Amino acid sequence: MSDLQPIGEDLEEILRRLGLPSPGALERLVADWPGVAGEPWAGRSAPAGWQRGELVLEVADGATASLLRYQVPALLDRLESTLGARLVEAVRLRVRSPRKLL
Repeated sequence: MSDLQPIGEDLEEILRRLGLPSPGALERLVADWPGVAGEPWAGRSAPAGWQRGELVLEVADGATASLLRYQVPALLDRLESTLGARLVEAVRLRVRSPRKLL
């Protein structure tokens, strides 16, 4: 007989203790991003990370970051509606770095 036990039942608790969202919530956020972000943000930003209630958004450029900064409260409300709970408490914007050509 094996001492191994499935971790599926405990996974949600482990993720919560680490300050990470559940896999289902993260999948929903990425899949629903265009609808959550709305235009013009959907095409100019993308979720890049999420930990301890902070969502990191990668944005196309500094101008987009400046404009989106003023929309964060409305975005937090839309995230709460989409995810069914206030899983995101803060948003940090990160400008996408240009890729270096070899």
